[in-house]
Amino acid sequence: MQRTPRGCRLRAVGRAFGIWALAGGALGALFGGRVVTGCWCIGAAGRVLVSGAGFVLEGRLCWG
Repeated sequence: MQRTPRGCRLRAVGRAFGIWALAGGALGALFGGRVVTGCWCIGAAGRVLVSGAGFVLEGRLCWG
């Protein structure tokens, strides 16, 4: 965002990225906790399954 000619300053880009990262991390933790709680019916492996699924989905979103 800062390198393209959009008129954004480095400080504004850093602030926007920080806000989005904080919001995404908090919402991801809350949502993941809810999903893990719901997966206790499968047993203790529910935590591993939810963690793995989150890792795969996050990787796909970051890739493009």
